[in-house]
Amino acid sequence: MRSIQIYHGPYAGSYEVECDTYRPVGYPRPTEQTWLPVADGLARALKIEEMAERLLREDVFCCDSSLVTELLNGTAALFSWDDVENLYPDPSEWTAEQCVTWCEDHGEDLPDKPEDPDEDDEDLWLEDLRETVRDNADAAEVYEWWRVTPWLLGELREVGEPVLDHAFGEWWGRTCTGQSIMLDGTLQAVASRVLNA
Repeated sequence: MRSIQIYHGPYAGSYEVECDTYRPVGYPRPTEQTWLPVADGLARALKIEEMAERLLREDVFCCDSSLVTELLNGTAALFSWDDVENLYPDPSEWTAEQCVTWCEDHGEDLPDKPEDPDEDDEDLWLEDLRETVRDNADAAEVYEWWRVTPWLLGELREVGEPVLDHAFGEWWGRTCTGQSIMLDGTLQAVASRVLNA
């Protein structure tokens, strides 16, 4: 039997899992609780969480925030912010729905959508949406720099996380701080992407 915590999504919570059965862990804990069969959605959520935990254990080494900040901004300045990838979102491959969500989340006005649009109008509107994102996006705020494996750096790059790939090492620019890395959802996004591949 193993205990696992799922931090995000509809299955967020603590579980005890044994073979193909589970039971939620909560307080107050009932004296007798039936083991339930693991359904597909929960099985996937458990796999994602397990993989995210393994990534944190095996592919994230240490926090190098002071070192990287000094190398970026200090007297040595061995590399610059121009070397950091994914500081700004790249909506080039985004759908209209993703662009609209971003605009709404960031309080940006949406470009006018054509009435009774044909396919060309829809394409033009999508380009207007993408341009709105590009014009209004601020750089990501990197709070911590974590040394990671080259493989994880590539995966973080693919999910749009700030990364720094340099002859001195590979770093992930974490845009959260003050909580466990597992609470960010970033490693879960990597795990989900890898499991879908």
